[in-house]
Amino acid sequence: MQSVGPLPQLRSGDYVDVIIDAAVVLDRVLVIDVSLQSGHTETVVLAVQSNQAPQIANASALGIVTLVLVG
Repeated sequence: MQSVGPLPQLRSGDYVDVIIDAAVVLDRVLVIDVSLQSGHTETVVLAVQSNQAPQIANASALGIVTLVLVG
């Protein structure tokens, strides 16, 4: 997913809750990679099941995904 707004400081190995439209849809999702490229938005790769990926990608494209860092 690509961020459309500010993200918490994330790195590989962190866990996040995925929130879509103010509802937690996935909890404790593993962050696989975080890419920062000059002139582009931050890209975050999450470990989700294949049947969940389209929902997350679609919501991300609409700008309605929030990630919350969990301990």
